[in-house]
Amino acid sequence: MLQFTSHVGPWALDVWEDAAGNKTSEDDSLFQIREKFFRIAVLDGLTPTDNTPSLVGVSGAAWAANVARAALKGPGDLEECTLLANAQLFPMAEGRDCPQAMLLGADIYPTGEALLLRAGDVKAWALREDGWDELFPEHKLTPKAREEYVTWFLEHPEHNQAEFKEAEDEILGSVTAWRSTPLGRFAEPTCERRSLASFDQLVLATAGARLSIEKMDNLDNWLVSIRDWERRTAPQLGARPHQDITVIRLRRQEAPDGPGQLVSLAEVEHDLTILSHELAPEQETLAAQTPLEEVAQAPDSASSETE
Repeated sequence: MLQFTSHVGPWALDVWEDAAGNKTSEDDSLFQIREKFFRIAVLDGLTPTDNTPSLVGVSGAAWAANVARAALKGPGDLEECTLLANAQLFPMAEGRDCPQAMLLGADIYPTGEALLLRAGDVKAWALREDGWDELFPEHKLTPKAREEYVTWFLEHPEHNQAEFKEAEDEILGSVTAWRSTPLGRFAEPTCERRSLASFDQLVLATAGARLSIEKMDNLDNWLVSIRDWERRTAPQLGARPHQDITVIRLRRQEAPDGPGQLVSLAEVEHDLTILSHELAPEQETLAAQTPLEEVAQAPDSASSETE
């Protein structure tokens, strides 16, 4: 599993990424510094069907996740960027065959405020004074659609992919069946929004990480051991015991002058202003891998972004 940590102002940013097996991951992540805030996101390409088109040599799911990631790098707010991503993905194919992506993005401001947007089944938790809180606890489907979906699975344990696709298109073929839609599924997506006035930690994760609120305080150890756990419990995990994993954790750092002293939030506004003027667009990913003070001094010849 790939794991790295970077720093911006009072925040440490931890990222974990791992593909399921010997294939290109259909997940992705984003860390982008802007003039007045920075943006983080996790993206999850929806498992393709046999009829989902492949593009530029990758699965439709991986392509859709990268389209959504590119849109989030645009100049708009989270909602505007998400709508642009959806417009690029819809309609590439019909219904469930369309390349689709789920995302959860967060814009983090120097005040400590965070604005979040979710499309599809991606998870987020925040640590505040009263403990951990799951930010989007409701299922992506409405209760009625979820009941019909689960019932169909129970009644058709030996289904093939064609039968599954037909049932999914029938049960989930209307936007009214969803609380939060994958991008590319419908002409007008349904998204969920949340704002935080302040927090000490923020975790964004794709479904493959199998996270819950109980795992938040032991996140590092869980992610190190998850593949071993999957192998031990594979018979109980169904047809896909291993899934792509992408997790971002944002956490307040302690000040260098002693434990328990948190870095001032005011420092991040100064640092973001410096970086937004000194970083060329192709250097954005470097900021996610290099300490802040080194990025600010990076030469113009820094290597271009690597996906």
